[in-house]
Formats: sequence, structure tokens, C-alpha cells
Amino acid sequence: VVAVFIALFVIDKTEGTQGDEADNGAEFSAMCRLLRMLQKGFNEATTPITQEMAEVYKDISRAHVLVGSNIDEVKQAIEKNEFGLSSQNVPIPRTPEGQRAAAAVNRTYATATKIKADAEKAAKNRADEAKAANKLLKKAITGSENDINDADTGDGYFANGMQTALFGAQADQTKNCGGAAATNRASAPNIGRSLINDIACLCLAGHSSGKKLCDGATTAVQTDTDFPWQANPTALAAKWTTLMKTCDRQDHFTSKAELTAALSAFKNLIGMNAGTRRGTTPSTDSMYILGLADTTGTGCTGSDKQTCINYKPLLGTDGTKAIPWQTLIKQALQKKTEEDKGSQIQAAIYSLQALNRTIWSEYSAGFTPSRNTEKQVATQTRPQPTESDCNRHTKSDDWKDPCKWNESESDTNKKCSLDTKKAAEQATKAGTEGAAGAAAIEDPNCGQYTDPEKCSRAPGKPKEGKKSVCGWIDFIEGQGKS
Repeated sequence: VVAVFIALFVIDKTEGTQGDEADNGAEFSAMCRLLRMLQKGFNEATTPITQEMAEVYKDISRAHVLVGSNIDEVKQAIEKNEFGLSSQNVPIPRTPEGQRAAAAVNRTYATATKIKADAEKAAKNRADEAKAANKLLKKAITGSENDINDADTGDGYFANGMQTALFGAQADQTKNCGGAAATNRASAPNIGRSLINDIACLCLAGHSSGKKLCDGATTAVQTDTDFPWQANPTALAAKWTTLMKTCDRQDHFTSKAELTAALSAFKNLIGMNAGTRRGTTPSTDSMYILGLADTTGTGCTGSDKQTCINYKPLLGTDGTKAIPWQTLIKQALQKKTEEDKGSQIQAAIYSLQALNRTIWSEYSAGFTPSRNTEKQVATQTRPQPTESDCNRHTKSDDWKDPCKWNESESDTNKKCSLDTKKAAEQATKAGTEGAAGAAAIEDPNCGQYTDPEKCSRAPGKPKEGKKSVCGWIDFIEGQGKS
């Protein structure tokens, strides 16, 4: 008997509370989460170029300055400590090796500059996208293009003059929440106009002022006499303040992933209210109801057990298949690119670090003398024979120019002496040929050739490991250079 009594009490209590307390608690919880995400919005800040990236690019720029073609400007840059240059830094030598190194450094610098510029542009674009998306999110809340104060006091949302933005033209319970006659878009043009409109249908518009539809504290405003659908809505501010006490603010910027998930969670609640599914007269139209509708055919009139939103005019066969404020959120999601967690900046840093190693290696190559340069130096510095060197030869067949043999000389130690005229001629010839030969080998003017075959037959001795003096290079642009 006791068990039966308890069971009857629970059943009676459950039925008695429908239409009174927290009938739409789950729905409000989902809409509260959406509201807080829309209020916080996406992060509009431009991703800053990190100190690490700035330092790497600065080091790359230092190498670029040192290979400048104007030596005076390079020296001035060093004196002014531009890019951290100091007296320890040396301009690239004005030699063939230095010129080739400078060309390589300049190409690497151009690549690094583009990588940095692309990263900066992408960061700015993400900020612009976020700003445009946030305008749509704010409009989804209030229906207004204006930036409205979102304080939980409700002073901004429910200021006099906001009624048209929030609730639309000729607003009333049927047009905004979907009454019994609301079967198409024309009969309920304001459903889903704003997120606040739909929260009002669930939580603030009730049969009597004693109903607490979404939480245990916020009492509804009577729909038939007092709800300000078209009048000054300031009376709703106090109700809103109480309701928001159960709706925690979000302390972080909204992400695409969590907003998409919250939107799906809301959508999954349409047609799923337990009271509606177990209602007195459920029907196929129940699938369009958000909140409690004990009798589906009655619609969302705001009376007891009928505090809900009937989305059939939007989602039914004659509808637009979309809730207006939900459409605005989807448009915002489309404007916002994938979340940037510094990945692009970090990728740019890795690329610049690699280029920094490359550019200084290229710079150093300008100071390394080639084999041909060493040969030239050796030729120019080879010592010429002296008189005493020639005197050492004591046999007529054991000497060579610029020495000369004098058979009639009585002093055997001086039969071989230095021919000063020939010595001077040899010194001049060695210097001239050495310089000309080294120059011809060192700088064979490969740029004069315009096709690969002629380039490969350029005269001169190839460097070690090379098949020819000049080599043909095909560039990406389809141009060639020997």
C-alpha cells in the first residue's frame, strides 16, 4: 500500500509540475550556452609576429645588408648598427666569388621576405574575418546590426526602441512563438527572428506571472495581457537579470568547433522535450516543437503546458528549412577560417631558421678563394733567379734562362751569371700571363652563352668534379642562364 501511495504521489507531483517549474530547463541550457558563445565571439586580435620570428628575420637582413652593391652604404649601415650590425661584420669582397655569393644571398633574402609577408598577411586576414563573423553573431542575438550592450542587467537588450529588432513587426504570441494557427511562414513571420525572441517564448512569456519555466527563480510575464511584444520592453530587463544568474559567462573566445557543436546540441533538442513526447495529444508535428507542448495541435500559446516554440512554419514542408538566427551563425562560421593556434607563424619560423643558415653559408662562400685564384697568386709570387743562383751552375749544360753561360770567364764560379735583361722580361711575362690566365679561368663570362650546347663548350679548364667550365641552369620561369 505504501509503495502504491508513493508511486501515485510521484505521478501526481510530476503531472502537477508540468507547466510550472523548469519545463524548458534543458532547452534553455542549450540556448544559454549559445548566447554566451555569441556574446564572447571569435578572437579579433591580429596574431602578433613573435619575437623569435623577428629575430630570425633580423639576422637574415643583416647578411643581406653586408652584400649590398654600394660599399659606402654598407659601411654606413655597420656604423649605425642597423639590424644589429657591428664592426665585427665585414662587407662581402668585391671578387668573382663575392659577387656570386651576393647573388645567392639576395635570392635567399627575397624568399625569406615573402615568407614573412605571407605570414603577416594571413594573420591580418584572420582578424578581419573574425570581425565580420562577430557582427553576424551579435545580430543573431538581437536581430540588430548595431553593437548592443550585452550586460546581464538587460539595459541594452531591452532598451525602449529595441522591440522591433528583437521581436519584429506586429509581434504577438502567435507570430513570434507559433500558436495553433501557425502552420506556415506567413502566419508566424517572427519565429526565430532573434535568439532573445526564442528565449522569451521559452522562459519569459507564460500564462501567469507565477510560472518559472526555465529555472527556479525567473517568473514569466503573462502573455495575454502584459508581455511587451510591441511595447517598451524595459520591464523585461529585471526578468532577464534573474534568468542570466543561472547562465554562466564564457571566459574564453569562441572557437568554430565548439560553436558548431553547440548549434548541433540545440538542433537535437527540437522535438525531444519529454513532456511533449508524452503529451496528451502528440502528433507528427511534435518534431518541430522546442520546449513543452502537451497538446501539439494547440501550438505554443504560452498557456500552461504550452510554453514552447513551434518551428513548423520554418522547418515544415512549406518553410524555409532554416531558423533565421541559426542561419546567421552558420554564415559567421563560413566567414571564419580554421582556428589559428600560431601554426602558420611557427611554420614560417621554421622556414626562416633554415633560410638563415643558408644565407650565412652563402655569405661565407664569398670569402673562400678558388683553386684558380690560388694558382694565380702562386704564379705571381714565384721568386725569380738571382746572380748567386746562377753562379751555382758549374757545367755548361746545367743552366737555363734567365741565366747565361760564359765559357771565356776565368772564374769558374762565375761562368754562369744572371742575364738581367732576360730576367726582367721573364718577370713581366709571368705576371701578365698569370693575371690574364687566372682572370680567364676565374671569370670565363659564362653569361654570354644563350643555349646549353655553346655553354657546355666554353673554353678553359673545368673545376675539379665539373665536366665543363660553364654549366647551364634552367629556372622555374623557363628562362636559362649559363
